Amino acid sequence: MLKKKWIKIGLGVIILALAGFLAIQIYFFAQKQQLKNFKVSYQNEIPTIYLPGLYGTDMTWGGFIQRYQEFGQSKLGYVVNVAKNGQFTEKKVAGMHDNPAIQMIFAQNAQPKIEARQLYKYLQYLKAKRGVKTVYLVGHSSGATMGYDMLVAHPNDSTIPRVQKFVSLAGDFPVHVTQAARAKVNNISPSLQVLNVGGKLWHLSSDGLVKLKEVTILRDYLPRKTAYQLVIIKGGPLKAFHSTLHENVAVDKLVAQFLYPVH
Repeated sequence: MLKKKWIKIGLGVIILALAGFLAIQIYFFAQKQQLKNFKVSYQNEIPTIYLPGLYGTDMTWGGFIQRYQEFGQSKLGYVVNVAKNGQFTEKKVAGMHDNPAIQMIFAQNAQPKIEARQLYKYLQYLKAKRGVKTVYLVGHSSGATMGYDMLVAHPNDSTIPRVQKFVSLAGDFPVHVTQAARAKVNNISPSLQVLNVGGKLWHLSSDGLVKLKEVTILRDYLPRKTAYQLVIIKGGPLKAFHSTLHENVAVDKLVAQFLYPVH
């Protein structure tokens, strides 16, 4: 009798788990359909480089890039795997056309300062070997601070493409701006355009991992004349949690509107 009771309980838990999983899948499917009629212009060959955060993998930006491909906002141009020693291998997918995306995956994925130097080397390669003159950077969490560190470390560097647009998604910037950091602010080109997106989970002052103050402080790390937008995504875990922000179609739209002309 007791055994049958536990079997029923077990089946009930499994059914509830499956129902929850199915509900989440239906939710995300319905969400991404919003991109169907959201059209942007295929403008030129400026690549957008996607940078993962702490312990990030191909999963970080994989779904985001896939949705853009599926609904016509962008195409995956290259996947770049960076080894711990900084050597990289480049896999061509669609190449440099149709708003090309470059997905970077770092083996040493918990050292943003080192990754910033590895990013710099890849940018040098893009300029020297592919003739790329302009890029956009999009970073999640410490991927955003990685991109920023690369920018301030190499002002007016003619060996790398000009970074025209920068997207920080849930970037975790130090809330205390040191004197040394303030001195580097002017290393950022005043022509840089910045979109800063953070999450506010329910009544919290964070996205569950990164505090809003860590997101909004980015403004203090930029020149006053920088074209700067701040957007805070509010809601439950499926919308505003740190690791689901890049799965939120509202964020897809924000980034597409910022990077590409919208019909």
